[in-house]
Amino acid sequence: PYYATFVPVLKNIIAGAKDKSVRLLRGKAVDCVCTIGAAVGRETFARDALEVMQEMMGTQICEADDPQIVFLETGFVKIAECLGADFAQFLPTVIQPTLQRAATKPEVQDIDISDGAELPEGWQMMTIGDLFVGVNTEQIVDKTTAITVLSSYAASLEGAFYPYIESVLKVVLPELKCVFHESVRKAAYDILPQLMISAKASPPTSSASGSSSTTPSWTPSPARPTTRPSPLASSPSTPASASSSSPVSPRPSSTTSPSSSPPCSSAGSRTWQAT
Repeated sequence: PYYATFVPVLKNIIAGAKDKSVRLLRGKAVDCVCTIGAAVGRETFARDALEVMQEMMGTQICEADDPQIVFLETGFVKIAECLGADFAQFLPTVIQPTLQRAATKPEVQDIDISDGAELPEGWQMMTIGDLFVGVNTEQIVDKTTAITVLSSYAASLEGAFYPYIESVLKVVLPELKCVFHESVRKAAYDILPQLMISAKASPPTSSASGSSSTTPSWTPSPARPTTRPSPLASSPSTPASASSSSPVSPRPSSTTSPSSSPPCSSAGSRTWQAT
């Protein structure tokens, strides 16, 4: 009964709070409206979801520590779970930054233990072969989260996710042998059954690269009887062997990548903007 009272106010905040000083407020408004939408379901939220998604995808992310980032991605997941296959029209825009983050190669730094060198906060020391290296644990957590988000999209869209299966497999299959942390390997294993379900649910009928519009005409399909809990209900934990402090962005340093590291694509910026 309170939907009509709160949602218009939250939409106004999302549309109007563009100044840097109110980014956190805008992010929390996004999280709130998406949580309400997930609670009331597709039939009630569908029309407002379109407006909210357009505002979210138009967000400019210029700084890595922008507080809106986590709220935007969590919001995308919640709206995908609410809309199901209707969310497919937004995937060409929202999935690319997630794929880039999932493919990011964690930053590593050679460590000379004879010098008693200390790692920056948020880094972890480990051995790879005969090498002692420091690994940026923030990037490991971010990589794990990105793979989990991809799994959620596949679960929510089912057969509509089919055009993206090949791109996702290219990213996650190398991570089955990730040497940096078990959480990455587990996320890569966990997404495979869901990709198989998506592949079985729909034959190849379209190409992900050929669908780039973010504002096509849209008619919500009938609501499905089942719902799924969000994999982002709780924030991904930092690897157990990492520093107990919250990971921070890496400090500038020269880095090397051990020859035994798994192949990965270059890191991409976390931005969402409708084209």
